[in-house]
Amino acid sequence: MPNVLLEAQTLKKFIISSDCPTGPKEILLNGKAGYLFKPRNYKKLANLITSYVKNRKKLSKKIRIGYNNLDRFDFEKNLKNKCSKAKVFVDENRRRGIKKISELYNDISLILLDDAFQHRKVKRNIDKAK
Repeated sequence: MPNVLLEAQTLKKFIISSDCPTGPKEILLNGKAGYLFKPRNYKKLANLITSYVKNRKKLSKKIRIGYNNLDRFDFEKNLKNKCSKAKVFVDENRRRGIKKISELYNDISLILLDDAFQHRKVKRNIDKAK
């Protein structure tokens, strides 16, 4: 996702962006929070820049819309909303850990593996799994 667009919204700046396939349309709410133009269309870009200069005060609504919708990209909030029922277990032996989790939760559909244990930033807790 283009971080520069999110940073500009955080700073309450007006955005003119090419409508490339990597996120501007979503971030700018299909043009409600800024201007979009097709990639390589320099004439449209020039017209949008001119429009911005002439209508700067009228466009403050688009800036507000973008700023007020930034929470859609808040990692912590989204993590809590979408993963609130996730269970976390730690075991330095992945095979043993996966086997134990699979035995305890026969309906489990996803197991995420991370190497945090090797750095000793987390402590083993797989034996407390219920």
